Amino acid sequence: KIREDRIDDIRECIGCNICYAYNYRGAAIRCTQNPTMGEEWRRGWHPEHVPAGDGGSVLIVGAGPAGLEAAHVLGKRGYQVALADAAAEPGGRVTLESRLPGLGEWARVRDYRLGQIKSMPNVSMYLGSALSAAEVREFGADHVLIATGARWRCNGVGRCHANPIPGLNADSVLTPDDLMRGARPQGKVTVFDDDHYYMGPVLAGMLATTGALVTYVTTEGKAGYWSQYTGEQERTQQQLLELGTKIFVNTTVDGFDGEFVSLACVYSDRKHLRAASTLVLVTSREPSDALYRELVGPEGESMDLKIQRIGDCRQPALIAHAVYAGHKAARELGEATEQLTTERDRTVI
Repeated sequence: KIREDRIDDIRECIGCNICYAYNYRGAAIRCTQNPTMGEEWRRGWHPEHVPAGDGGSVLIVGAGPAGLEAAHVLGKRGYQVALADAAAEPGGRVTLESRLPGLGEWARVRDYRLGQIKSMPNVSMYLGSALSAAEVREFGADHVLIATGARWRCNGVGRCHANPIPGLNADSVLTPDDLMRGARPQGKVTVFDDDHYYMGPVLAGMLATTGALVTYVTTEGKAGYWSQYTGEQERTQQQLLELGTKIFVNTTVDGFDGEFVSLACVYSDRKHLRAASTLVLVTSREPSDALYRELVGPEGESMDLKIQRIGDCRQPALIAHAVYAGHKAARELGEATEQLTTERDRTVI
């Protein structure tokens, strides 16, 4: 690509270390930028070439990582693609998260795909277009991909709490979505991290640098526990300590009245109260799939639509998984589906 002066076709690494993490865990290797990594032999996916499509039309609702990747691949396959998003700018969660401290390189996930799409006359993007179910049907596309993403839960449901935390003072509870859209609480702020990856520590650090007195609470034994797989955990915890953040590990939040947060040991019945004016819940995300459910109806069938969910709208996960889901849906759409087989290293009986 460099020799041929195709610099814009290079997928720049974003430094997320997901490749390292999955290799370290002995799992199928993944790359956030290149969803074909690890699938070259198993699925026969070439990183640069995709099979030609049948020339039909596709409506993609949602221009986040899954929607952008699907539009990119479908455009290469020759489909007529319409990509719509309710937001005024593309990128979905990637755009929001790349504005957080230390995550600026993640915008490359969006920018690479936008650069590819820009050169495709068969791909059109419509921003600020919140489509209703009736409008999706009226559009008349041969295929519909719903990539409307996910939202962070504001009730505490996550790894530790299977049910909402009772008695939360909703007026003083924020989620990562609130902070990524500009909320900056002051005073005594407790960040409850039941997600265990980068989001909790990043938000805690950001709030500490903007003047809040931050308490970081996690149900794991370390801050940002899962980031040990990406090689970032030690530095993450060190940064929080340097910022004066009080860290409670092996601890959950089981109540918040707007003035005090109730902290409980995950291994015993010991509890204590800690003053807090704001509680930030970083627990889990739920699919924003209302449009999809309205389209398929109560019986779970779309009747006259060839429709599927992709990315976080189907199953909230890492950005790498959303990109992979968009790529897989686009590569296998239509005639290509029956041509792809999954090879195995050994016979499965």
